[in-house]
Amino acid sequence: MTDENFFEEKYFFHLLNLNFHFPNKEIFDLFQKFKSFKKTFEFLKTKITKFQSEEELIKELKENNIEIITFNDQLYPKTLKNIPDPPLGIYCRGDIKLLDSFCLAIVGTRKATKQGKLLAYQFASSLAKIGISIVSGLAFGIDENAHKGAIDVGGRTIGVLGTGIKLALKEKNLASKVNLLISEFLPEAPGLKHHFPLRNRIIAAISKGTLVIEAPMDSGALITARLALEYGKDLFVVPGDIWNINYAGSNMLLKQGAILVTCPEDILQEYGIKIKEEKLNLTEEEKELLKIIKENKLEEINEIIKFSNLDIGRVLAIISSLELKGIIKNISGKIKIL
Repeated sequence: MTDENFFEEKYFFHLLNLNFHFPNKEIFDLFQKFKSFKKTFEFLKTKITKFQSEEELIKELKENNIEIITFNDQLYPKTLKNIPDPPLGIYCRGDIKLLDSFCLAIVGTRKATKQGKLLAYQFASSLAKIGISIVSGLAFGIDENAHKGAIDVGGRTIGVLGTGIKLALKEKNLASKVNLLISEFLPEAPGLKHHFPLRNRIIAAISKGTLVIEAPMDSGALITARLALEYGKDLFVVPGDIWNINYAGSNMLLKQGAILVTCPEDILQEYGIKIKEEKLNLTEEEKELLKIIKENKLEEINEIIKFSNLDIGRVLAIISSLELKGIIKNISGKIKIL
């Protein structure tokens, strides 16, 4: 396919979206039949009422650093092709290669508590530090704090939008800071109510797992959670106060079998990821005690006290800290390095 034909497909995808507003099952079925957006457009040309010239589209995309990836594009992510209702194309702004990275979604309510916001930030920053790309929906509450957590530690984050990319850049300062923006909606599309459940299927699809931080029963995060399970992905949930309605949806997911997590290390252990010590900001005492345990293959607390020349209270405090950081596990008084 020549460069001209390559863009031509993107152009006709955009014109079809302009007229029929994706996702649209009729257009999807026709595209599956013709295997070409140009041929689909020509078949429907009597129904076309809106138009944008190729030059106008190129200018709009360049001015906003937006790229179109269509279903028949080599860059189209396999994770999206595998779902029952994949987008016919996506508008992207940023590092498209992140779609092939290890992605984890962090979702929850827009009306998050202070605790929920802090948890979203801490989980995102800890996971982003070790190279996991954090995916969320760029909404208020849990979403924005997950994005900020990744950004503040120099990590990678992907924002999947329920609006167009141009509109998001105008309305949200955070949008320009994330590493990759994705939307299946026209660049200036408003955030219509039905857009957000559609957006959630993309969040679930491109992520290896989804973490629900804080979700009431009417939260859109429950849609993302359900879709994650339908797509065969992992579902993690932070438990919450049973008297707080903001956690009613979260706790329901746990009763239904979601994986309970209380710290980022729980997720890493689920995937068999070990954290390098230098990335955990271990204290000198922690590093020294860990070195003693490793070199002497110690398991018993009494042995560790003897070799370290520290008092029992100090040893127990350091061991507790190392356990919280996911480095060791204290099993009935025996220390195991993870």
